[in-house]
Formats: sequence, C-alpha cells, structure tokens
Amino acid sequence: MKGLTHYTTEEICAMLTTGPIPRNELLSLQFDFHLRSEVTKILSCAGYEFVDDPISNCYDARIKKEVYNLNHMLEKELGSMNLTMPAKAMIAILWCSLILPKFDRNFQRNLTEELTVTEDQLYENYKEQLGSKTNLKRILTTLKRPPAKAGGF
Repeated sequence: MKGLTHYTTEEICAMLTTGPIPRNELLSLQFDFHLRSEVTKILSCAGYEFVDDPISNCYDARIKKEVYNLNHMLEKELGSMNLTMPAKAMIAILWCSLILPKFDRNFQRNLTEELTVTEDQLYENYKEQLGSKTNLKRILTTLKRPPAKAGGF
C-alpha cells in the first residue's frame, strides 16, 4: 500500500512541488503532526503554501501570493538596508531571472542546467535604465555587501 511508504520530509516536499498527491499515498501527513509541520515549514521557506484539499482529496503545494508581488519583499525585508531604488530594481531583475523560473513547472521540466546571468547580459538588457556599466558595477557591489548590523557598523 503506497500510503504506508515512508518518505523523508524533503522527498515529500519535492513530490508536492511537482503536482497534487492523493491523500492515501501520503497517510503520514494525515497522522504525523510533526511531519506535516516540517513539510509546511520547508515549503514556506521555498515560497510555497502547503495545500490539503478536501474536495480533490489531495495534498499539493502552490506558490505563495507574495512570490508574485515583490513589493512585500522589497519594502519589508530590504527596507531596513537603505538600498537605492536601482539596487532594489536589480534585486527584482535578478530574482525574476534566476529564481522565479524555477517556480514554473513547465520551465522546470526543460531546465537542464543552472540559470545564470552575466554582468554583460544585465548591461545589454538594461543599459538605458542604468546609464553606464559603472552604475551597474556600483549596484552589484552594493548588493554583494553584507547588511550593516543594527546599531553599529
């Protein structure tokens, strides 16, 4: 019986991000509160919500609404870092180029190597907004710097 198969937390999370799983195939999620809590936590860290759908009788993972709205991240998470608007825009550009495609299941299937973006690609695509390559380098240097600790340097 599939429902009695023991999967690790990571295996369950991976399965849920590829599509719905009938509840009877993951009975442990129904009875093991700690496992369910860990799965929910790991999915949340990866930008997903755990879904227990009684209508379809399946478990699933869906992308959090916040993932589609970068304002929350840019203002709440990065607001305290005193970043310039171009630096915030570059975070959004990099996030959309390197992270967001991994959430698209169709794109994931065709992904054969790690996503990358070079400084030259960024400059060619956004030179009208950046002005000069020096501005791009300045922004990337700012983003590479660790955030200042609260109350000190």
